[in-house]
Amino acid sequence: MEEPQNLRSLFASAKEQKDALGSRGDTNAETYRDEVNATITKFQECQRQVSMLSLFSSNELLEDISTGDIQ
Repeated sequence: MEEPQNLRSLFASAKEQKDALGSRGDTNAETYRDEVNATITKFQECQRQVSMLSLFSSNELLEDISTGDIQ
């Protein structure tokens, strides 16, 4: 089983995967879909950790938070 990552490294990894997916040409391949799903899962884990850690005020929406605020 994979060891848990801290929020900073998990977010950096998810961003790297997202950027790598943007330069791929095989968007119809099953491996591409698998990697998209894995990247989404990482971002969802980031969201879960942010929520658990109460890093932002409860009156802030996700849309109100800039990416720079979580780096």
